[in-house]
Amino acid sequence: IRIANEFHLRFSIEHCTDGYLIVDELVRNHVQCLLGPTVGGKGKIEARNKTFKAGQILENAGITFGLITDAPFVPIEGQLLQAALYVKNGLSREMALKCLTINNAIITDIDSRVGSLEPGKDADIVIWDGYPLDYYSSASTVLIEGKVVYQK
Repeated sequence: IRIANEFHLRFSIEHCTDGYLIVDELVRNHVQCLLGPTVGGKGKIEARNKTFKAGQILENAGITFGLITDAPFVPIEGQLLQAALYVKNGLSREMALKCLTINNAIITDIDSRVGSLEPGKDADIVIWDGYPLDYYSSASTVLIEGKVVYQK
């Protein structure tokens, strides 16, 4: 953070699983974070303090953060489970969806093209038959650049 501030760099912190421990520092420096992977073991040093409460703490602090799995090392298929576990531990449902869509787009600087439904964006859309983080739900229609590429 100090080096990025000194050289006026745009940055984010990936694997910010311990970020909730320095939340005041993150807020003070307007740091954007990518949180995860949180599903799985605590074998790596950076994962020893991980908790699904971190999402609620970062949300309450007003930090812009997204969720990541570290694919392909931690499979992307675990992303919805991870988000659901954050919700179970206090993250709002709305923020969970933002962490999978617009927040990740903002942090990676591609929000002018993707991450939300707005005129002029790529129109990559998934329509679910229920709440997306409910494991009984499934994608019923998928559009890429406004064209249906999958329909249940």
